[in-house]
Amino acid sequence: MADFALRPLNAESESEVALVAERMRLTLMEVVGSEEGRTMYSMEWLVARVRWHLDAENCTGAVFVAQSANEVVGHTIVRVEKGEGDAIGLFSTTYVAKWARRRGIANALIEAGESWMRKQGMHCAATHTSESNTPLIRLYEKHQYSIALRDAESKMIRLEKSL
Repeated sequence: MADFALRPLNAESESEVALVAERMRLTLMEVVGSEEGRTMYSMEWLVARVRWHLDAENCTGAVFVAQSANEVVGHTIVRVEKGEGDAIGLFSTTYVAKWARRRGIANALIEAGESWMRKQGMHCAATHTSESNTPLIRLYEKHQYSIALRDAESKMIRLEKSL
């Protein structure tokens, strides 16, 4: 039995929104390095970005959190990404606190995000990351994602899967 539960982010809770924003920063620090990740975006921008995903006027999106006891230990941010061709479901961020990893939390967050995407009518799910982010690449590959695009200049990749 899981020792955590998934739920939507409480958009009325300033502390939850701020926590997800801080963990977005921690994700950047893990992927691009401590200094660059810390200075890439201001905390105000990150908080606004979390809120943007929750504002139906701007975005069809959702933020799911994993809670263990009284603590949020992980999150994923998903949205409908419109561009050329069909819209896709996009994982913007998936994060689990280091001490809470390897307990199935990230797997559950991905499954919740994919379920949400299917409910939005998406037929494809994707995420972007650095080609050096081996842990995230392996996690998504475990869920049948594969590299669909590679940008040699930025060293970023896009992982995709049909839903």
